Amino acid sequence: MDGQGKIGAILADCGAKKPWRKRPSTILWVLSLGQLITWGLVYYTFPLFVAPMEADLGWSRNDLYGALSVGLMVAGLCSIPVGAWIDRGHGRTLMTGGSLLAAVMMFIWSRTHSLPAFYGIWIGLGASQSVTLSLSSHAFTVRAFGRPSC
Repeated sequence: MDGQGKIGAILADCGAKKPWRKRPSTILWVLSLGQLITWGLVYYTFPLFVAPMEADLGWSRNDLYGALSVGLMVAGLCSIPVGAWIDRGHGRTLMTGGSLLAAVMMFIWSRTHSLPAFYGIWIGLGASQSVTLSLSSHAFTVRAFGRPSC
């Protein structure tokens, strides 16, 4: 039995609604690829650039990690409304918009030489993290496949 058949059998056994896509495994592969790219670019690149940015721009490590902290705080604050919007069926729009916002913020990050602008970039990246990283993709998956009742 292929992946789609297994998912369909589990949903049928549990009495849950059928997935809204003909190929639910496609959703999982696309989300997985998106998670891999987003975590790699938006979250894990920061420590790689701290030392070069500190040397080139003259900002302190505390200033740099302060921007990251502000971004994480924004991501946390945005998570509740993002979850509500995903529950209302706006997951694809939010996740696409968050990915575009992250791309724009990463581009602006590559051009910035101002510490206040850097903090603004991380506010934008925090907002994008709230709709593109794991928790929102889990909520989207539950919305797409339905909740098993068993």
